[in-house]
Amino acid sequence: MNAKATMYTLATCLVVVSAAVGHALFGDLHLDIAGAVLVGSIPGVLLGARISSRAPGGVVRSALVIVLLASALKLLDVPTTGVGAITGTAVLAAVALALVRRARRAPQSPGSVGAGGEGLKVLADDRKPSYSER
Repeated sequence: MNAKATMYTLATCLVVVSAAVGHALFGDLHLDIAGAVLVGSIPGVLLGARISSRAPGGVVRSALVIVLLASALKLLDVPTTGVGAITGTAVLAAVALALVRRARRAPQSPGSVGAGGEGLKVLADDRKPSYSER
C-alpha cells in the first residue's frame, strides 16, 4: 500500500471509530453495524480514491451530484423505485449532456482550424496550404 492509500484508510477508520464513539455516548452502539461499515468502507475508499484520481473532473463531479441526489431523496422518504427512476433519469441526462458537449467540440471538417487558431489551413484555390499565424 502506498502512502496515499494508507492515509485514506486511516482517515476512514477514524471516521467510523468517531461515529461509533458518538453512538456509544448516546447508548445506541451496534458493533456489528460499525464493523460492517468499517469492512465495507475501506475497499470503497481505496477504489474510489484510485478511480477519482484518474477520471476527468467532470465525471467525478457528475457522479458526486448523482450520489448526493439519491441520498437527499432517501432522506426525504422518497420510495426506492422513485429514487431509482429519478437518479436513472439524472444519469441519462448527464450522459446526454456529455455527448452534446463532445459533439460541439469536434472539428467540423478535416481541414478546419482548431479553437486556438493554430493548425493547417486548407485554401480553396490551388496554392499550397500554409500554417496560420497568431
